[in-house]
Amino acid sequence: MKHMKILIIVVTALAIGIASAVYINKSDTNSSSGTFDDAQTDQTTAPALGEIDDTDNSEEAIEPAEASTVRITDDGFQPETIRISSGTTVTFENASSRNAWIASDTHPSHTDLPDFDAGRGYSPGESYTYTFEQSGEWGYHDHLRSFVTGLIIVE
Repeated sequence: MKHMKILIIVVTALAIGIASAVYINKSDTNSSSGTFDDAQTDQTTAPALGEIDDTDNSEEAIEPAEASTVRITDDGFQPETIRISSGTTVTFENASSRNAWIASDTHPSHTDLPDFDAGRGYSPGESYTYTFEQSGEWGYHDHLRSFVTGLIIVE
């Protein structure tokens, strides 16, 4: 039992250290597995959250897209779920008031789709793009606020 308490303390200290390093280096623009842009590129924008019929939550209600934009706001991802075809590029636009770090589940390891990881926090106004080649349902989150989640369905 004593070893378990020590392990919990060590893991907590590591998590705090990592979170501090990410916060301190939030403006670092070093390596990334995707593409970051300060300006929004010409892409088809997914409907705003208010335009989605949220009375039908079935997957059939979401049509596949060839290009799509997901906005991260202070309230979360909009839209929260999208359905796309394999080969579709999705732009994740940071429209929030804080840094955001888009990454595949599972938090904090991002192992479900390891290449789908921005690799760093990015500032409001920046955007991260990723091309989904592998079919499946890919959960993702904001690594800096892991309770903020979304789903990409790739057909």
